[in-house]
Amino acid sequence: MAHEDFVRMLRREVTRGAMRDRQALDLLIQKAHFDARRPEIERRYRNRVVGFVGGRMKVANTVQDVLRYGTRAKLVYFEAIGFDIL
Repeated sequence: MAHEDFVRMLRREVTRGAMRDRQALDLLIQKAHFDARRPEIERRYRNRVVGFVGGRMKVANTVQDVLRYGTRAKLVYFEAIGFDIL
């Protein structure tokens, strides 16, 4: 998903009350951490799920394992590396 599409999706979620402004901002911050390390992540973590929560990178074999690091206050931005999850 393109960055602009991600931002629009977050705005829609805030507008409909599914998340708060601070949660959307936190996800954008976590995505920025991911994007800053994207070349390294794509090189080192093929076929893994990589996420960021609270500025820290988490690597796991499944989405569920990465999501366990999140809380209500801290959401996880993640991407599956090397394969399309859709």
